[in-house]
Amino acid sequence: MPEKSSSFERVVGVPDKQRGAEILDDFKDNFEGKRLREIKEHEIPKTPEDIEVINLANEATNEIRRKYGFSNFDIPPENIVIVDEPHWGWGEGGDNAYFSSTGQIIATPYSGQNFNFARLMFHEMLHFKSFGSLRVSKDGKTMTEDRSGLQARMHKGKMYFKNLNEAVTETLTKNFITGLFRNKDQRFTKEVQELEQRGIAPENLGEGMIFGYGQQREALNALVDKIFEKNGDIFDSKEEVFGIFVKSIFNNNLLALGKLIDKTFGVGTFRKLGRLDSDQDKLTKFVSSL
Repeated sequence: MPEKSSSFERVVGVPDKQRGAEILDDFKDNFEGKRLREIKEHEIPKTPEDIEVINLANEATNEIRRKYGFSNFDIPPENIVIVDEPHWGWGEGGDNAYFSSTGQIIATPYSGQNFNFARLMFHEMLHFKSFGSLRVSKDGKTMTEDRSGLQARMHKGKMYFKNLNEAVTETLTKNFITGLFRNKDQRFTKEVQELEQRGIAPENLGEGMIFGYGQQREALNALVDKIFEKNGDIFDSKEEVFGIFVKSIFNNNLLALGKLIDKTFGVGTFRKLGRLDSDQDKLTKFVSSL
């Protein structure tokens, strides 16, 4: 598996391989350059605790990549920009952190909470470390994101599977954070103690926390359940089915996932899931009907 040097691994629409390599090198340089100029002036210094959590999320996301056969892709603390909260709001993520593929950084408002910071870092690092590709226009003047994890530009240039991509990413994030709390990780002693004071049992620590994309995750879980029910002769567990989705966010194509879904529910189901993905209610109803 080739080593990953930025979030982008492929350029589509460039017949000249040398030019494609140059474009990828430009993003590698941007990755190594670290920051977007627009937020540099509002960046606040990282504390030793911040850096420890960043490194924790980096190793945990690398562990997932290795589990599914992909090489490590380290995101150093220098590629994380913590913005003073009064100056937050210009970015794409609203109140939350977000990954900028153009800047090759993760930007986040300062939260001051290890738990919340770890949750945001893990989620956005998964986006950073997912497979990404660029598409160059025919005139060579513009570039658009063609793949980002499960998200793929398909029919009439529309991006499909955004919600499914977020559901997979947030499910992994919830598993990660829940594990930290169940193990009473020392980095989160304060948060664990607060939950215990609220009467939450140690074995359920983390389950009471609010994670994002709830409806999307429910649809994903239902889809995984149905695939497992119909393919019990192929898969030993639901976790194994979920692993196909996880591997697909890192893979350079979605063929394995698409074939599995179409084989299970009929040809065209995968594409229809993609078309309905932008309307969560319709997606939920469609998954229920399968």
